[in-house]
Amino acid sequence: MGAFIGRRVLWMVLVLFVVSIITFFLMRAVPGGPFDSERDFPDSVIENLEARFGLSDPLIIQYFRYIGQIIVPTVTEPGPPRSTSEDYLVSIDLPGGETTLRWMNFGPSLVVRSRSVTDIFRENLGVTVQLGFAAVLVALTIGLPAGIIAALNRNTVWDYVGMGIATIGVSVTAITLGPLLQYIFGVELGLLPISGWGTPEHVIMPAFTLGFSQAAIIARLTRASLLQVLNEDYIRTARAKGLNSRRILIVHVLKNGMIPVVTVLGPLVASLVTGSFVTEQIFAIPGIGRAYVQSIGNRDYTLIMGTTLLFAFALVIANTIVDLSYGWLDPRIRYN
Repeated sequence: MGAFIGRRVLWMVLVLFVVSIITFFLMRAVPGGPFDSERDFPDSVIENLEARFGLSDPLIIQYFRYIGQIIVPTVTEPGPPRSTSEDYLVSIDLPGGETTLRWMNFGPSLVVRSRSVTDIFRENLGVTVQLGFAAVLVALTIGLPAGIIAALNRNTVWDYVGMGIATIGVSVTAITLGPLLQYIFGVELGLLPISGWGTPEHVIMPAFTLGFSQAAIIARLTRASLLQVLNEDYIRTARAKGLNSRRILIVHVLKNGMIPVVTVLGPLVASLVTGSFVTEQIFAIPGIGRAYVQSIGNRDYTLIMGTTLLFAFALVIANTIVDLSYGWLDPRIRYN
């Protein structure tokens, strides 16, 4: 197990390194820059801004300087950051109270220059995580029972209704479902707020918009996986021995049928928790996904890089957890 985790950590570092290289050089290959909105200023002012943020240096130097600020910890005097360029995500006071260990500096925002990328993460990431977990709850609450009921009642009305709803869920995207829910429950019925964040009522429509399509995927995958397990010889043997149907379902069918579902569930959870871009735009939710979309349009290089690395880190962590869960679901799987 330890050797497996060690290998996965090395792969994680390699994946993040490759993602950082591709993102860094591709976003600078796109026409435009973070100071395009200030082209009314003299060229000397633009040159001074680029020099201040190091954008006039060669790209390779910019890349290693940026990555170094993230991965290399530093020891400084305690206290709040003196500027947006010195705002670290992790700050730990060392024994004695005279120095502080700081780690992961994502740099200042190049567009909103009064804020750092770390500050944006502190303010907006929590909102996105809350919305993501609410969407995961919706997806699991709808998807798993629907898939199980459809598999246990194959070719019945329950199967047809469940899979029909799942097909609708896969076909209708968030950009269609979100405004539809806003019109019905916000405008016509007046039951829920159309946009914003801060109360439980604000969570309902965005969470359903984000989670319904994923619930449809989980339902279809659960049904297909359980149907395959139900036809296995060991299930027929368990029934022939007179085991209770509920015990067969819980101990044998569900546990063995969850491997394909868990495989998809890991990246799905990571994407829901970190990447609700469209939904946050529709419902005007102040999350990191909305900030990410705006940063792309503004060519805010540091925010683009920081958010991309954050999403990539969440994805590789979710995949690692999924791989570790295989051994519990199927004892035949070995990590060495």
